[in-house]
Amino acid sequence: SVQGLALRGTSRKGDLKSPQTAVANRRSLVAARPLQVDASIVAARLSYMNEIVGIDLGTTNSLIGVMDAGFPILIADKNGARLTPSVVHFPTDGLPLVGEPASRMRALKPAQTIYSIKRFMGLRGDDLRESDPNVSYELERKPGKPVRVIAAGKEHSPEEISALILGKLKADAEFSLGHPVSRAVIT
Repeated sequence: SVQGLALRGTSRKGDLKSPQTAVANRRSLVAARPLQVDASIVAARLSYMNEIVGIDLGTTNSLIGVMDAGFPILIADKNGARLTPSVVHFPTDGLPLVGEPASRMRALKPAQTIYSIKRFMGLRGDDLRESDPNVSYELERKPGKPVRVIAAGKEHSPEEISALILGKLKADAEFSLGHPVSRAVIT
């Protein structure tokens, strides 16, 4: 506090300088000190800031990898699996399941489990024929409008579903690498 600075800025016992003088003295001391930075922390931060992960967002399975000493390394999830099923399950309540847990739900609740969503990205309702979508979930097809998926009573775009898959892959990479991932190449 300013009063604490004033007390520390006294020249003699009982002789208080003004709070403004104490603050000015403190600022000059801070400005005069050289900035000390641990070089190893800076080097580690710069190395992972330049790190770019590669993501293969597949129709059936997806994966994420990183280059290490010139070699591609596939990143495993917490269960040790390197391939993540491109599947999202929307329960009636709670957060969506992504990957292997969602894939297991496909047999139990097929109408709420979205798979092969990449096939519908960028399509409009009139781009699909009745025979095209051989899926167990409901598709909304309005002429001239983007295709939407209806699961657990809500509409979702194919891009939103793909973003959930990408989010899981990113979280797996951050857990495995031990630092945030902010740059990626997606194919």
